[in-house]
Amino acid sequence: MPYDIHNPLNSKPFGQTLDGLKLAVSDGTELDLDKDAEVPTVIIFGLEFCMSCIAEVKMIQESIKNPSGIPTKINLYSLLVGVTQSEAHEWKLFHKVRWPVAYEEKSNLFNRFCPEKVFPCVLINTPQKGIVYVEQKETTLEELKTWTGPWEDEE
Repeated sequence: MPYDIHNPLNSKPFGQTLDGLKLAVSDGTELDLDKDAEVPTVIIFGLEFCMSCIAEVKMIQESIKNPSGIPTKINLYSLLVGVTQSEAHEWKLFHKVRWPVAYEEKSNLFNRFCPEKVFPCVLINTPQKGIVYVEQKETTLEELKTWTGPWEDEE
């Protein structure tokens, strides 16, 4: 497992992949992360009432210029921890989130990928290197784009 100077905690999952992972989505579907491996994947782990998690989602929403509200060059997912499908669906509607909102009633993926157990937690997986970034704090869009590259065609 590679050591990353930005994240000196050795227990972080650098170099691992998202192969075989599926996320339950608030609309009742399932996301197969294997199929999304052609472009970077950003997963924002959050809690239903976490104000910094909501602020991070709003910051990202405001930056996306695509009329659909979904980035065109990355896969972007919010993953709410400790909620049911209906709670995740209500959260997505209330906060007007356009990208898929996944959920897990238990915190299995959060515990696996975010060992410090702090919200928000952002994970970035790239096709070439697997997981390259895990930060358990509010991050900036510019910081995320240093790992993913542009999120939209016009950037």
